[in-house]
Amino acid sequence: MKGLYFYKLISAYDEDVTKNCKLTVNEIDSNFYNLKEADIIKAYYDAESENLVLVKVGGEKIFVDMSELVGGVVKNLRIDYDSEAGTITFYYNGGSYVVDGLITKDNITDDNCMMCKVATDATLIGNGRSENPLGINPLERSGMLSPASSFLDLTSGDTLPLNPALGDRYVVYGGISEYGYLYPWCGVMKIQDDLECCQSDWRVPSKADWDNMLNEIEPCDGDKNHHMTYTGELGFLAGKYLKSKNTAIVNHEEVALWDYSDVIFTGNCTCQEEEGCCGRWYPQQKGIQPEGSDKYGMHILAGGYSEFGNSIDYFQKRAGFWTTTPFGDTDDCRIYVKRFSYDTPLVIQDSAPKSALYSIRLVKDYDGSNYRGTEFINGQMYDTVLVPTEGAEHGYSIWTVQNLSFGNEAYMPRTTAGKAIVDDYFVYEWDGDKWLIRNLKEGEAIVINEAYKDMATGIVYPSRAAAIEGGAEETDIEPVGGNRFVVTDGAIVAEVNESTSAAAAEAERAFQSEQEMLAEIASLRDEVAELRGRVTAIENAINGNNPSNP
Repeated sequence: MKGLYFYKLISAYDEDVTKNCKLTVNEIDSNFYNLKEADIIKAYYDAESENLVLVKVGGEKIFVDMSELVGGVVKNLRIDYDSEAGTITFYYNGGSYVVDGLITKDNITDDNCMMCKVATDATLIGNGRSENPLGINPLERSGMLSPASSFLDLTSGDTLPLNPALGDRYVVYGGISEYGYLYPWCGVMKIQDDLECCQSDWRVPSKADWDNMLNEIEPCDGDKNHHMTYTGELGFLAGKYLKSKNTAIVNHEEVALWDYSDVIFTGNCTCQEEEGCCGRWYPQQKGIQPEGSDKYGMHILAGGYSEFGNSIDYFQKRAGFWTTTPFGDTDDCRIYVKRFSYDTPLVIQDSAPKSALYSIRLVKDYDGSNYRGTEFINGQMYDTVLVPTEGAEHGYSIWTVQNLSFGNEAYMPRTTAGKAIVDDYFVYEWDGDKWLIRNLKEGEAIVINEAYKDMATGIVYPSRAAAIEGGAEETDIEPVGGNRFVVTDGAIVAEVNESTSAAAAEAERAFQSEQEMLAEIASLRDEVAELRGRVTAIENAINGNNPSNP
């Protein structure tokens, strides 16, 4: 076999062997060695001598003086962070500088956290942190709200005015159903526009918002398929984890939240590993229960939905939620929706026409410090929850716990068959576009300008109906103004009556008590006088029969 020949006629290195014919093996090696010897193998900065040092292959060093260029420059910088001590130490130019007193997640205590202790006279409780927010001490009754014009009992037939004026304010007894309203697509877009207009961090979730959350809570990697674009059942356990539990205890009674009456339960998974992760097909195991576990506090209720915008079906059987993502690349006539059903632990992905009626949840990004637990959104208070989310910067996103119940007619809301789980007291105020709604909390007080008094007893009621229910005669009820009512133990009661009436009533009670006592004393005096007379008569009789009596 003919070999490979190497020729070198010209070279930049004097040491190289050059020939107009083939070189020997030794000559070739020598030439490459000369080339390598002249190469720079590394370079580094010598901080002590302030020289840039270039090192050749053969070990020769070339020194470049850099002192004029690095004068005043920080050298040998090193930074150490100690999260437990709460310090950052900077080492440079032979010295160090310490930043201390830092509050970190590893050293925070009630002693070093400025928000862990609040200067208060005990009317405030809490430390201002998300897990323990500031609030009014339950022992105090200092939560005074702006006055309301009157009281409305929605459970007894009262209704809000059809044409309210700006600033109209009412105390309302009723409930906002946790099932919320159902909305058509145009209502979804109007809600999104209003959130953007007020620069809210909240948004109607996209398909991706739902997908990332659902994928993250699926315990098995093989079930993290919620991002797929087709319709049908996806995942395996996310639906079970997000649905509310089957029942709730309300006023010491058990209330059904989902209807599982026609589901055949087959028992719990018998796998030894985490539920659902031991291979669903082999070894054979019992089926996963479709009942909700509410593992992440999303509390999804089966409010039903309308597939075409006419009749509302599936109450207590299924729940459906809008996304903001059109179905398909070009088809904007149908929108992706996510559904949860009574008969499966999976999540159903489907598309719906814009005329359909579905529920809405809201979501916002979690930045590590913006979780509050309860937030005022578009005029209403909503509970919120942190849910693990795939791809989120801080691992979570924040979701509303209740379905939206914005009643603004511009949103075209439709009621579900669901009733409020618990009726309560609220303050309603008209802002010119919608009712702002705030729940009255225990111990809070509000003046109702138009209240009613039972003149026979002096008791003040928030409404005429309440006075009649309390036993007042129709003829004894008179309207009075400026009475202060307090929420206490699930009821709203008059804290104080008109001072003159209260004083008069108290004086009357005292006078009656005094008269009764004087009458009893007089009666006792008469009895004593009668007894004394009898004793005197007996003494006289005894003395008259005594012969030794002078």
